[in-house]
Formats: sequence, C-alpha cells, structure tokens
Amino acid sequence: MKKSLFFFLLAIIIIIISYLTLVILDIILPRISKYNKNYFNAQKELIRPDIDFINFQVLQSNKKIKKTIQDANLIPLGTLPYTSNIFCNEGYGKKIFKSDRFGFRNKDEIWKNISEIEAILIGDSFAAGACVDDKFTISHLLTEKNIKTLNLSIPGYSPLNYKILNKVFTKKINPKYLIILLYQNDNTLLDKYSIFNDYENIIEPKYYFNIFDNELRPSKRFENLNKDLKSNLYEYSKNSNYTKLNEFLFKIKKYLFLPNVRKFLSNIIFKNNLLGYNKSLVNDVIETCKAIKCKPIFALIRASNYWDPQYFYEDYKNSLQNYLAQEGLSLVTFEESINFKKLKFYSPNGGHLSKLGYKLVSEKLYKTIILKD
Repeated sequence: MKKSLFFFLLAIIIIIISYLTLVILDIILPRISKYNKNYFNAQKELIRPDIDFINFQVLQSNKKIKKTIQDANLIPLGTLPYTSNIFCNEGYGKKIFKSDRFGFRNKDEIWKNISEIEAILIGDSFAAGACVDDKFTISHLLTEKNIKTLNLSIPGYSPLNYKILNKVFTKKINPKYLIILLYQNDNTLLDKYSIFNDYENIIEPKYYFNIFDNELRPSKRFENLNKDLKSNLYEYSKNSNYTKLNEFLFKIKKYLFLPNVRKFLSNIIFKNNLLGYNKSLVNDVIETCKAIKCKPIFALIRASNYWDPQYFYEDYKNSLQNYLAQEGLSLVTFEESINFKKLKFYSPNGGHLSKLGYKLVSEKLYKTIILKD
C-alpha cells in the first residue's frame, strides 16, 4: 500500500514538474528569436513607450472593467470615444490623437455621411498608423487618393477583433472595399482566452448604433457602456500597484494554456496551418462581401528583423495564400518594396513603420484597389 502511494505521488510530482517546465518554455519561446546581438543593440536605441492609450483587450484583466462589460452584456469596440490618446514615440515625437464617436482614429465627421465611405480598413497598430501623424497614416493616404477610408483599427487587436468589427460595421456602411491588414503576430491562439471571445457570436450592429439619414450615431446602450467604463478606469488608474499585479497575473494565466508551445508545434508539425480565428475571419469577410458586393483585400505586414525579430512569417504567409486561393483571392504582401532587414522602412526608434513604410503600404493597397476595378 505504501509503495503504491509512493509511486502515485511520484507520478503526480513528475506531471506537475513537466507541466511547469512547459509553462516556462511557453514564456521563453516567443523571446528566443530576440536573443541576438542586433536585437540587444536595438533595445538600447528603442524609445520606451509613453502611452496613454486605452485598450480594453488589455484592460480585461481588471475585475471592475470585466464586470462592467459583463453587466452591460456588450463589449467595447475601440478605445473610449472622444478621448485624447497618447499613442507612442518611436522617433517622430509623441503622437496624440482624439478618438471619434466610436473610439477609432478618424475625424468624427466621417460618420455623418457613411454613403461617402469607399473603403474600410481593419487591423492593429500598423493599420491605425502607430507613431506617426494623421497625414502619414494608411487611411489618410488612401483618402488623399480619392478612396475615402474609414479606419477601424486598434493597437493590440487581432483576428477575433477584426471579425467582430467586420460584423458590426461593414454591412451597414456598405463600402466598395474591405481591407484586412494583418501583422506577422496575428497567427495566434491567444484570442481564445479573451473576454471578447465570449461575445463574438451574440453581438449585433443594433446594440452599437442607430442610423439617421446616412449618419451613424452611437446607441444609448453603447454610450452607457463607455460612460461606465470611463468611471471604472479612474479607479483603475488610481491603484497602480493593484493594476500592475492584475496585469501580471493575467499574463501568467494565458501561459498556463501553453499557446506558444502549441503554436510552435503546430508550425513545425503541420505546415500551412492557420491558427485561432484566422480562418473564420477570412470566411466572414468573404461572406460579408458576397452579401453587399464589396471587394475583400487581405494584406500581411512583416515584422522588422531588427526591432522585432519573429519566427514563422513564411508559414503564416503561405497558409494565408493557400487558404485565400481556395476562394480565388490573393494575399497582398509588401516584400518587394519593404525589406524587413533594412531600418529605413521602420520607425527611427521602434518596430512600427516609418513614414516611408506607411507610404509604400498605402501605395500597394491603392494599386490593388485599382486592379480590382
């Protein structure tokens, strides 16, 4: 009996140690690509973010924020509406923009006549125009070329968020073009552990806005959600130690599910594999565009090898290309114009695009739009 108990306890200890080893490996894996001389030199040049940007994807670790969302049974779409946001400084100075009525980086007037909107751009910080002035953002540059573009992009967002934004806005706005601008780290499993995942199937456009003579106005329910979130954010910001602990525990929690180990094994064992919400995002966008006769454009930006070295770009690119090809679509990439090993295409002191980089991306997207016509 004692011998059996000993071996049982030994087996439990071995399982626990093995699991903890995998958790540690999961934390290390995304950082392995960064252990090189270039990256350490880059860190010395990097301007540390001085960001006051409200991203509820990140803030869901706070219990009050999470409860506010659950009580409203509604998720925020962008940052807080009509709020000044300190974006970032990667060598061009600190950038500040005021969000529109729905919490995105647009002039609020764009919502007053949605029939004039020709393109919707959905993505993360690159699509949002991180670290540059408005006039250098992709949406602004496309608008200057007479493709009036609505920017529905938020730093830190990923395919789950893109899918939700498409569901809420695209059919109501009815653009000619729907641009999904992906980044190298969007082939992720982390979406599965977001509070946004709980609401993905139940949200409806009517929860967020009303339409009056081609103008989209926030619904009372959406306004109340943002009002409650704003009041709770004040309490959140006052208790910085509690905030930091909460964010730390939230980060640790996601590693317990081993998303990076699973992603690594998936890319090594199963080639051409799209993870998380990538496939359902593509399917939803295609379905939406078939319904309203818009033209879907999928594009992929590669990370800087100097500022943000990452693995598996080619795997992600090939996986997207193959999946899109089944629907007769192609993937827009920028390798012929943006060399990921050269610094001039990225910010002077950080991993986002330089003014030149944003210009080249917008030009390639514009050419793609022209060809689709």
